[in-house]
Formats: sequence, C-alpha cells, structure tokens
Amino acid sequence: MQTIGDREIDESKEPVRSDDNNTFEVVRIGLREAALTKRKKDRISAWNKNRTGLGESIENAFFPIDYVNERARFLKRKRISLEDYRYLPNALIQREENIDSFLNVDQSLSGLIRDLSGNNPVLQLYAANCCCNIALGNVKACTALGKAVIPYLLTELESLNYALLDVCIWTIGNLIAGSGRAFSILHAQHCLKHLILLLNNCDNAIYPSVIYAVLHYVYIGFHDIS
Repeated sequence: MQTIGDREIDESKEPVRSDDNNTFEVVRIGLREAALTKRKKDRISAWNKNRTGLGESIENAFFPIDYVNERARFLKRKRISLEDYRYLPNALIQREENIDSFLNVDQSLSGLIRDLSGNNPVLQLYAANCCCNIALGNVKACTALGKAVIPYLLTELESLNYALLDVCIWTIGNLIAGSGRAFSILHAQHCLKHLILLLNNCDNAIYPSVIYAVLHYVYIGFHDIS
C-alpha cells in the first residue's frame, strides 16, 4: 500500500510508475495550496461584506498569538466579549500559527461547540465563523476540529438561519479539502445525502456554499461514493 496525503492506494491493483507518482504528488500539493489561498480570500471577502461599522479593515489589523491565547481562554470561561468574538475569526484566518495557538488552549474547541450548539444566534454565528477559519489550517488542525465539531455541523444543516447554515456548509467543504480523516467522519455520517438534499431544496443564497462542499466531496471521495 502507498500513502498519498492521508489516503492509501493499492499498488497491486493500480500499478503506476515512480515518475507518475512524483508528478501526481506535485500536482496534488499545488492544487491544495491554490485551494487554500482561494478559500482564504473567499472567507476574507465574505467576512468583509458583513463588517459594517467595524472600523479598520482586516488587512490593517494584526492579531498576535498572545491575543489568540487570551481570547481562547476567555472563550472557554464564557468571558469573551462580543467584540472580541466578532474579531476572533479574523485572527484565526490571518496565519496558521494563530490557529495552532488557539487549538493548544485546553477546551477551546469545547467553547466553540458550546456556542455553536446553543440558542444564541449571534454566538452560534461567531462560533461557526471560527470553525470555518480553523478548517483552513493544516491537516492536524482540520482533523482535530472535524473530530470535535462534525456532528454539530451536520445538525445545523437543517437550520433555517441562512447565515449560520451558509457558514456551516463552507466549514464542511473546508474540512473535506483539508483532512482525509475529517472526510471519513463526514462520509460515515452520510454527509453527501444532506448536501444533495440541500442542493435540491435550498435558498439561492446558499447554493454557492453547497456547490463548494459537494465539489470537494466528489473530488476527494470519488472512490468512496457508491
């Protein structure tokens, strides 16, 4: 068996030349990096559209690791202010080190899950935005997030809150693209069925995020879809 990324290929069934393997790996890495850059730009663009009255632009704001650490600790203690919570997704998307720093704070993901699964729509949206941007991190970050939050994301696919639904679907797409383990969890919980149902019956505003998630699902899980 040969491993590519975090997936396995049976070489006895599909023999390929070493040069082909190297070429495939280069293309795969290139596509991954291009997709990561585009998803970051998409998330920044989507966030800026909803930044009325926030003041400085995201490009001029710098969020150091200490800022992320402190807000993560506030989050788990339910002491984070709405303003800080609103900016936390921006801090997470700014650089990968901020994502790693957030995840290194004990129970930080539990704080996001608490708010995502709660009844306050503002906190739900802020938590979902944090999850969406954490899912733009490396494979380790995507896997940790996926293990913790996937059941709650799938529950929110039935939400009538379109803003929350949109972010949750984007998060699923990011997880699929970022972690083979996260994809396996989603596939085991019949995520594609939920996405197809949304594709057949959802508001037009949600279509781009649904298509984004479905395309990643089909691309990553082509051999797993029966």
